[in-house]
Amino acid sequence: MNPDQKTAEQSQLAPVVLEQITANDDTYILIEWLVPEGDLVSVGEVIFSVESSKAIEDVEARHAGRLVDCVEAGGEYGVGDQLARIELVH
Repeated sequence: MNPDQKTAEQSQLAPVVLEQITANDDTYILIEWLVPEGDLVSVGEVIFSVESSKAIEDVEARHAGRLVDCVEAGGEYGVGDQLARIELVH
């Protein structure tokens, strides 16, 4: 594969990154994926739930496409960690 093809393929994947949800928490427990890996998601669709020190929060997709490369549910992840990727739909 030539380098141009690799760059084009990489640009079609959007990371799903854990963002700061509550002011006092830097880590969250990924409770469950609400969309199975490999399924299509829409912008604004709830795709997973995380637990903070005070509540369980649902997190929405920021891109439309196929959900891939999901990390394991039940783990503790920090703000900025990549939890999955979305293959963008054109």
